[in-house]
Amino acid sequence: DITNKKRADLKAQTTHKRLEQLFEQANDIIFNIDLQGRFTRGNPVGARLVKRPLEKIIGMNFLDLVRPGYRKAAAQFYMRQITERIPSTYYEYPVLASDGEEIWLGQYVQLIIEDGKIANIQAVARNITDRKRTEDALRASEERVRAVVANAPIIVWAADPNGVLTFCDGHGLEPLGLKPADVMGQTLPTVYTDENGVTLEMELDRALAGETVQKEVSVRNRVFDSWSAPLRDAKNAIVGVMGVAVDIT
Repeated sequence: DITNKKRADLKAQTTHKRLEQLFEQANDIIFNIDLQGRFTRGNPVGARLVKRPLEKIIGMNFLDLVRPGYRKAAAQFYMRQITERIPSTYYEYPVLASDGEEIWLGQYVQLIIEDGKIANIQAVARNITDRKRTEDALRASEERVRAVVANAPIIVWAADPNGVLTFCDGHGLEPLGLKPADVMGQTLPTVYTDENGVTLEMELDRALAGETVQKEVSVRNRVFDSWSAPLRDAKNAIVGVMGVAVDIT
């Protein structure tokens, strides 16, 4: 009577078939490489992404798809994983499609250990190109803002609800003989008090209450048009005050 064996075989075949369907239809890139970095298996989504027939990818070294300037770093990263037998890693790098299009991958790699030896290397990767482009655009925008702050006669600042400066920068500090480190962590009243002993505490309270406040202030023989407003978090709650002071001397 081999009924139980037949049932077990059928169950194993069904499980294998489902795994094959998952492998073939997955939205993520799934592939295996040997210890020399050659593709031994891959799924259709990966082949479509790099615009190459799957049968031509099998046998290629994965480094041949990596953008040239990143190949050495990628090789060193995965060589370290193999030599140190790190079970799982995550790494981001760009590959080139057959038409030269650059595609960024975020990749998880697992070592397949059998009988104490590395038998195979399995990877699951995802196309993160849109995210990288967004990051690059944000970085470029931040660099432009930093360039403005570094060269324009302004001071950009932020303070917590207690009036303690959490950020302060700008070319406007230079004529005052100050650097960001000189004022960071100090309170607004400590940094600024006019000749009549008036501080910015009232403006701070008004900004914390939700107002936008504008005031002309004099500091060390310089005159600034000072603007302050509530600093809000992602939920629109007021978490401090932000401001810009323009040197109008």
